[in-house]
Amino acid sequence: MVTASTVATIANLRPPIDVTAVHQRWAQGWSDREAALGLLTSGSPTDADRARAAELARRANYLIRDARNDLRGLLLARGLREEDLAIARLGRT
Repeated sequence: MVTASTVATIANLRPPIDVTAVHQRWAQGWSDREAALGLLTSGSPTDADRARAAELARRANYLIRDARNDLRGLLLARGLREEDLAIARLGRT
């Protein structure tokens, strides 16, 4: 049975610093991706909008790929096996 104090304890846990940095890059990448899509779906995007969307999409791709690879490295360093990562779909990119 889960108690209120258990829930509070879990809610107050902080991830390790290295995981936090990876998460921030991952979140920024997805935010950039959403911004790029928003520019392209705003009625009639101008050439400047398309150029900005392409720039954001490239940055998003880099950030997400970089974060994924860093997460993979962190998990391997903590003892996970390649087989575990393949199941979690964190193979090499």
